[in-house]
Amino acid sequence: MNTDFSSAINTKQFFRFTGPPEHWLTAFKYWTWGLEEKHRESWKKIQTGDIFSFIVREHKLRLFLLLLLALLV
Repeated sequence: MNTDFSSAINTKQFFRFTGPPEHWLTAFKYWTWGLEEKHRESWKKIQTGDIFSFIVREHKLRLFLLLLLALLV
C-alpha cells in the first residue's frame, strides 16, 4: 500500500473535524459525521477525494477509549 500523501495534500482540500467522544461513537455506528449549520459555507466546499482528519476532544478521552474497546471486543 502506498502511504505517500504528499501529492494528494498539494491537490486536495484538507478538513479537520473536532468533536466529543460521543460523536465518534455515532460515527462508528452510523458511518456519518454531523456538521453544524454555522459551518455550512465551509462544508459546501467538500469534494470527492478531499482529505479529512477526525479529532476527538481530550476531555472524557479515557471513557471514550474504554467504550470503544468494549465495542470492539
